[in-house]
Amino acid sequence: MLSLALARFRPAAWTAGLLGALLAVAGVTLAIDRQADHHLAADAERAALAWARHMAVHVPDIDLVFAGDLPSTQAQDRLTSLRGTAGLFRFKLYDTGGRLLVVSESVATAPRPEDIAEADQASAAAAASQGAVRIKLHRGGTAGQPDVYSEAHVPVRHGKQIIGVVEVYLDQTDVAATTAASFRRAALTASTALALAFVAGALLWRAQARRERDTEKRVQFLSRHDVLTGALNAASFREALAGSCVDRTPGAPGLAVLCIDLDRFSDVNDAHGRAGGDRLLRQVAERLRGVLRGADLLARLAGDRFAVLQHEVSDSHDVKALAQRIVENLAQP
Repeated sequence: MLSLALARFRPAAWTAGLLGALLAVAGVTLAIDRQADHHLAADAERAALAWARHMAVHVPDIDLVFAGDLPSTQAQDRLTSLRGTAGLFRFKLYDTGGRLLVVSESVATAPRPEDIAEADQASAAAAASQGAVRIKLHRGGTAGQPDVYSEAHVPVRHGKQIIGVVEVYLDQTDVAATTAASFRRAALTASTALALAFVAGALLWRAQARRERDTEKRVQFLSRHDVLTGALNAASFREALAGSCVDRTPGAPGLAVLCIDLDRFSDVNDAHGRAGGDRLLRQVAERLRGVLRGADLLARLAGDRFAVLQHEVSDSHDVKALAQRIVENLAQP
């Protein structure tokens, strides 16, 4: 029953294991992609904060700019020189209410209507009110924009007071490529480890299933056979004899039962011990099997008593011939 159950459930178990491994690989890949984006966002936040602090310290009269004044000539020069440093390719300045004040493309003039985006103004106002950096990642840049870049709204502080917000656009194409390569290696390593774990688990499961099948076969064999000689035991012999009699049809070849009893077997045990007697019984069983035909059955009934169920018997001469072969074979030293 155990071997049949294993055979029945093996395909389902294999499919479930494979599906579980594929889902695990997909989960690892998704987690790694998210981790890569998190890494890019963290890198963008560090760069944006550093740029905002630098601007607050080195741009003259920056507080006046955030109050609504146009940048002075010195402030314009400083703001213009900052563009293009550390991956920065664009910036905008907002007041704390989210009103656009300065655009990097034309720091000396007021922003044009096309520079104003309600979503950016809302994000700038939220950054000012919350006092926190807001990061947005972009991929597949349009014409004039990097393939991968971040858009960060960073509160600018004067002491502890927030005086405005700077919107920083940072080119992260190189960082993204390096990060992607690192995480791809991590994904490959994780996927390989999962695949190896699945294969190892499948092999262990298969080996366990084989051991269970072998154990079941061994249990079934021992329940029907004599442990010492491998011949049928008495109960199995009676069952086989009864089945052969029931299955026999009129006019079919007959059956014969030959009983063999070893003379002076107790003398062997006395002279050579139990181990010597066991070796003799095993040799007798081997010799008896050697003279039987394919359909004939050998059984050890008890102690030194054996029996043969002979099939395909035409007449008494067939029985005498088998008996003669048994006597001659066992007579050999």
